[in-house]
Amino acid sequence: MQQLMLDTLVAGAVEGQADHAAVIAAVADTLGNRDLDPAFIAEAVLLPSESFIGDQLALVDPDAIFAARESLRRALGTELADVWRHAYEAGPREAYAYTPVAKGLRRLRNVALGYIAASGAEDAASLAFRQFERADNMTDRQGALTTLASGYSDEREAALDIFYNRYAGNSLVIDKWFQTQALASRDDTGRLVEELARHPDFTLANPNRARSLIGAFGANQRAFNAPDGSGYRFLAEQLIQLDKLNPQTAAKLPRRAWGDRAAVRPRGTGRQEPVAIHRSGSRAPIGVKVYRRRILRPEAPMSLLFAAGEDVPPTCCRGKTGR
Repeated sequence: MQQLMLDTLVAGAVEGQADHAAVIAAVADTLGNRDLDPAFIAEAVLLPSESFIGDQLALVDPDAIFAARESLRRALGTELADVWRHAYEAGPREAYAYTPVAKGLRRLRNVALGYIAASGAEDAASLAFRQFERADNMTDRQGALTTLASGYSDEREAALDIFYNRYAGNSLVIDKWFQTQALASRDDTGRLVEELARHPDFTLANPNRARSLIGAFGANQRAFNAPDGSGYRFLAEQLIQLDKLNPQTAAKLPRRAWGDRAAVRPRGTGRQEPVAIHRSGSRAPIGVKVYRRRILRPEAPMSLLFAAGEDVPPTCCRGKTGR
């Protein structure tokens, strides 16, 4: 089924539309098969990530990939609305238990919640917030928060505040708080991440904290590849600062953003201008070197980071050559 999903998503990204009927039927059959383990079902009905879809394409168009994936998610959520409700309500009812069956049911319930939200159901936010408030384990609490984080509801803001205040001082859990927001699928995620970079609890001096926000943002294909190039500039600025504190972490973070894909489709019509890269002594920051020499082909320009205000993100190639 994963291959069927992938073929449908690639067709949607390349051609602008795709027939969802076969995927919807396959997901419905899987959800209705009582012989399958809930944990298996939960993984089987998840769509491939935007990054993995991009790996199948010679020319990556982040907007087209996002649109194709969201279209299929919405279709699955809408066409199978009753089935998702049933899967959600079939989740564990007893107190938290760390057993394979209970773990699988929790996973499937959170997947179902995501599809309910994707369908645009009016009660999706309230349903997620109720789960968030009543959760007696981090899986359910984090699952609800993840669903809320990509929305625009009042419940989203309330849940984020409650989560932060509850776990303030717990560094690993607050890392999740930053990461969840950086991975959110919202139109303004880039702006929100820039604000989070100024949060009192954010510091580049902590590698885990840097990865939780900056690394996660780079993995957010839609937000990082913003048409105005703001995502590239933001990451450039963070890499320059991080290189002064931890060159090794600075060198690794770009890989989360670019991976091994071949090229990014041009977006916009403006002029390309390189960002002014401030150098420490005579060397370029290591993170920027990795962008240019390890991630990009040797013939690419000095960096694929562009000045704010320019409306064409980089079109230079990226791939395995030049490592």
